[in-house]
Amino acid sequence: MILTVSIVLLIFASVAVHELGHAVAMRRLGVQVDTVSLLGFPGLGTVELPIKHSLFPGTRWVLHPLILGAYVKPDEEDIKRLSSREKDIIAGAGPLANVCFSIVLLALAAATFGVAKILSGVGTRALALQVALAAGTLGVVVLSWMLAWFLWRCREFVTAYLLLPLGFVFLAYFAYGFVTRYGLYGVGSMTETTQILHQGSAKMADKPVLVQVGYAALMSAVVSMMLGLGNLMPLMPLDGGHMLRERIRHQRLKDWHAYATIPIVLALTLLPLAKDLSYLAAYLWRLVF
Repeated sequence: MILTVSIVLLIFASVAVHELGHAVAMRRLGVQVDTVSLLGFPGLGTVELPIKHSLFPGTRWVLHPLILGAYVKPDEEDIKRLSSREKDIIAGAGPLANVCFSIVLLALAAATFGVAKILSGVGTRALALQVALAAGTLGVVVLSWMLAWFLWRCREFVTAYLLLPLGFVFLAYFAYGFVTRYGLYGVGSMTETTQILHQGSAKMADKPVLVQVGYAALMSAVVSMMLGLGNLMPLMPLDGGHMLRERIRHQRLKDWHAYATIPIVLALTLLPLAKDLSYLAAYLWRLVF
């Protein structure tokens, strides 16, 4: 149970990292950020967080009980004066932050799995092999951190030339799996995702603590990566859709792109919600009758 909760908290952290990526990119381009919600949307109240940072002067940091995501609210006048290239950078910063966060979590998983493997071999494994395992683990961790740092530092280049093509590739992969394997009702819901995580956590319950930490980091890295890649799909109102929109010059084509893709994203959002509601209704039925 504790392991499942840890993974869920790291998943919420992935959502917060996504929005922080947008917020940091906005500030680097001179846009005032009025509000940053690290969790939830308005509607059921607001919790003010006592966060102050020199990069975000005058920014409100909040949490909302409606925990279905997060958001960043910039100054609208500052956004209007940005060029298409700058808006493109802001849109791509969120998914890129998720990719970098996933790499960091994978480095953590590699470190914990490596240390657990080394500790399990103390006294039974040759010293040279132990040293090789330690060197390999350290190398993977260092290279992963360097890759995450490099991608974020070069975010303008990555956004301009890599992210949107990656979004098209992921869209093709998603569409292929959607059509050939899962079908319309195969879109995963939050209930199903939680069940999978809980089943995996149950299998890890008797493992060493380091292995459990590595498993939590690994699962969270996968979810964060999927969140980033999913947002890169060139569908409105996803980040990839905004990036493609900034590259389209004709307003009519922009309108057609929005009209064609918003229903797709809406369906992919409502289908999992409908499945969650059906699970809840079935549970209540069994509980009452």
